[in-house]
Amino acid sequence: MMKIFIFILNIVISFQAFALTPYEAKYNLSAKTELGNFKIGTAKY
Repeated sequence: MMKIFIFILNIVISFQAFALTPYEAKYNLSAKTELGNFKIGTAKY
């Protein structure tokens, strides 16, 4: 019974740790046309 409780507690703590970590991403925006590929810009989140 105690092992199950500790297992569930570890899962809850690990989910909270993942939720508190910052998320950062960088995307290159481009357009593909008949004339070629054009870089429009970048987006940061």
